[in-house]
Amino acid sequence: MEVHHHPEVGKKSFKEYLLEGLMIFIAVTMGFFAESIRETIHEHHLERDYIKSFTEDLKIDTARINTALSRDAYILRKVDTLFARMLQVNITKSDIITIYKCQRYAMNQEDVHFSDRTYTQLKSTGDSRLIRSNEVSNAIQDYEAGMRDCTDQDAFYGAEIDRIADASKPVFLTRYWTTGYKIDSLVARGEDIRLATRDFALLNNYTNELGIFESVLEAYMHYLRTQKKSAVSLMDLFQKEYGD
Repeated sequence: MEVHHHPEVGKKSFKEYLLEGLMIFIAVTMGFFAESIRETIHEHHLERDYIKSFTEDLKIDTARINTALSRDAYILRKVDTLFARMLQVNITKSDIITIYKCQRYAMNQEDVHFSDRTYTQLKSTGDSRLIRSNEVSNAIQDYEAGMRDCTDQDAFYGAEIDRIADASKPVFLTRYWTTGYKIDSLVARGEDIRLATRDFALLNNYTNELGIFESVLEAYMHYLRTQKKSAVSLMDLFQKEYGD
């Protein structure tokens, strides 16, 4: 019976083991680098998506600010006229008609609801780390702080409207209180357009609230103008850092 002998497998040298180990190390390292590059590219794309979304939010904000500033300027002019007529020593019939036409504007609130969807997402997901530029990151934080300032002042704005509403109740006749835009037709029909009171303390209280209202509204408009400038500067910075 013939016996088959298996050939001996030669033992690998140290150099061969070293070479195999080196090849495995290189393969793992290259895989790591490839994955790292893919992740970096993905994060850069995500960063640009956030910037694009933030730019859209800023455009919405500036449009809303422009609308609010235009409307608030109109309200302020009407309230200024109202304030001046209420300061008259002898309030005439003509003054009273103007007062009724203007008084409803002191209870109008034209404010801005900012579009903060992108900032909120950046903050809630922790993706704010994707913003590589410190200048951009700081500018975004400054803009968010500006939104808080506007919102805080808006709260004062609303609270002052509530105080004016309370102060106006004893001053105006209820049936004419919210019909200022119809006053001319009521006068033409012979209606006796008059104030509900001539009490100095009540009139003075209402007039004081009008003065406070003007100050609060002017401050709110100042914050809105500042925020608009911030929005434009931030969009310019995005353009400089990221292009189209």
